[in-house]
Amino acid sequence: MGEFRSIDEIKEMPLTLPTGSIIPLKEVAEVELTHGDINTISRVNGKNSINVAIQKQSLSNTVQVANLIHAEIEDLQREYTQIEINTVLDQSTFITQAIDNVFKNAVFGALLAIAILHLFLRNIRTTLIIGTSIPISVIATFILLYFNNITLNLMTLGGLALGIGMLVDNAIVVLEDIYRFRTEGYSRKEAAIKGASEVGVTVTASTLTTIAVFVPITFVGGITSTIFRELAMTVTLSLLASLLVSLTLIPMLSSKILKVTIGIIMLAGIVVNNVIVLVDYINTLRIEGKDRNAAITTTGPIRLRPIMMTTSTTDLGLLPVAIGIGEGAEIQSPMATVVIGALLLSTLLTLVLIPVVYTLTDDFATAAKNKFTRTKEEATS
Repeated sequence: MGEFRSIDEIKEMPLTLPTGSIIPLKEVAEVELTHGDINTISRVNGKNSINVAIQKQSLSNTVQVANLIHAEIEDLQREYTQIEINTVLDQSTFITQAIDNVFKNAVFGALLAIAILHLFLRNIRTTLIIGTSIPISVIATFILLYFNNITLNLMTLGGLALGIGMLVDNAIVVLEDIYRFRTEGYSRKEAAIKGASEVGVTVTASTLTTIAVFVPITFVGGITSTIFRELAMTVTLSLLASLLVSLTLIPMLSSKILKVTIGIIMLAGIVVNNVIVLVDYINTLRIEGKDRNAAITTTGPIRLRPIMMTTSTTDLGLLPVAIGIGEGAEIQSPMATVVIGALLLSTLLTLVLIPVVYTLTDDFATAAKNKFTRTKEEATS
């Protein structure tokens, strides 16, 4: 390529004969510039055209490359006004529309989650405190994604949309405990310190149980890792960010603007979080002197409303993704639908089965303890 700059140079190309003499190519061949045989026809809008395909390198960003190409096309169009340049296929358009759609769904889901919180809480101060955790957690997630060299794409934004409803769960649990201490007469600052300290381990454990579901995906190889690793990393990092926010920002805001109103609003987490907080509250009542059955029957009504509230915030946060509006919806919609259905079912099973399992486990532990005690006494006697 590029060895000859004109037809004359080709004509004068030297050829060595068997006799050793050198002659130019034009003496043994006819050299001319002509057109090759036409075997394909390209038309755009009914006009003959030249089809040029531009393929990016494997590690390049599709949208960035497409933007640079469009800028270059505009320069060429201004320079060569007699030529009309049209873009027939642009993959970056689909990617941009899909990302915009996921972003809008995430924002809409966050607004729905805040709306359902206000519907249950009926207190603008507590709603603002918990609602603040969503944008702060999202910003913190973006920072963590940046330092982990994870770009914003369809899968990462999809993971953020899937986790947007869960971002408030830790904040709800922490705020509930702070609210309880306020109703007991503690000052705002004391209630914030005691509330965050008391449920810190519980909130951390419930968050880690959720993260444990996604972490193994990051170590899977092959095409599965390529597709889902960034989604799993995004959900994991967003939950870690929400945990950090719930244990730092929420107590700080509560110490400044939380106002006690009539009634105590008991709140809890979702799925495994519900189990942990439900059992923890039963144990707390038993420590305070209630017998097992009374503690279980007391916990159920108290925790029912907040459990349904946190389930609703998560499901409403996922609803725009599950509906599947816009480009790329066919990828995210099935995952969101499965999460919503599984969350509703698991919440129902939590409310029904956990008290039963708790009772059976406690009976077994009591029986084992009594048997061990009798065996020890018989051996001593």
